[in-house]
Amino acid sequence: MGKPAAGFLAAIATFSMAATAVEASPLPSGFLADAIADFNVITNGNFVQGNDDQGPILVGGNLVTDGHMINDTAVVPLPQPIAGLGEVNVFGNVTGTVNVAVGANSIVLVGGTTAPAVTFTGRNAAQSVLNHNPFPYSFSDIWGQVTGLSTSLSLLSPTYTVTSTTFSGVPNPQGVAVLTVSLSELNSLSGALNFTGCLSLANPTCDAVIDVTGAGAFDNPALSYGALTSAQTNLIWNFESATEVDTDGQTWFASILAPNADVENSSAINGDVIADTVDTMVPGGNGEFHFHPFDCSDNLCGSTAPPNVPEPGSLVTLGAAIASFAGLAVIRRRRT
Repeated sequence: MGKPAAGFLAAIATFSMAATAVEASPLPSGFLADAIADFNVITNGNFVQGNDDQGPILVGGNLVTDGHMINDTAVVPLPQPIAGLGEVNVFGNVTGTVNVAVGANSIVLVGGTTAPAVTFTGRNAAQSVLNHNPFPYSFSDIWGQVTGLSTSLSLLSPTYTVTSTTFSGVPNPQGVAVLTVSLSELNSLSGALNFTGCLSLANPTCDAVIDVTGAGAFDNPALSYGALTSAQTNLIWNFESATEVDTDGQTWFASILAPNADVENSSAINGDVIADTVDTMVPGGNGEFHFHPFDCSDNLCGSTAPPNVPEPGSLVTLGAAIASFAGLAVIRRRRT
């Protein structure tokens, strides 16, 4: 083999090894269902924390904190352990000027850095805090599964269309109630929500999805959960296309899935919040998160996200390298 060809093969090998070194690990089987069981708040971007968060968190951007509690139920270890993740996971940086109280023995993993003025001590001390943590997974892969879930839930055939404050649970053959309501209709309702059928609070017998259709902002202070006092861990609101979800000082009793929205709350949310960004430093305060994770039964948390593939840039580079090598081989054959 001539030197040019051999040299180019070596270059390809070097490129391949470099690509392997930076490639994230595939997400484990059942990752999304485990993450929904584990984390009280999951964000693609920043989590601006203005009050207590009872459960563990998974933040794709930065954590901006004013010192309130994180994981104060001391969920250690995670209900469904995921290799490479702890109870407090921040892929970006942690900023603020105060001590952050964390559940005893919580493991805090930060992909970037923690501001010098921030410590994870408070009432309890973290078991460990690691900056510049090399997370084994790409957050874009994680968020791909989140958006895949939201899309797949939005495609479920509705069993009940909401046109008033009565939300009737009518199970499909798989035992799942699928309710649909437009964003404009939801913004026009007033009064307390009334859950009936298999969603009856006295005896809920089904898991349920409320698909909210249409883009824009959910912002309706006239709508409330009324006298409801217990979390509906069997119910998830899917705001697939909403750009903002504002609970407007109303206590929330179910999980929220809003992959394209900023979620703002100035009162407690009793359930998971999975959103593009979350901001509880809003007027009124008291935007707490109470850890009542969606139960993910009936295989509702399976994702339709495509399998991991090489980044487009890597494919182009590798394709160009192979084409160049082929050209060298042709030239060499002509010279011999």
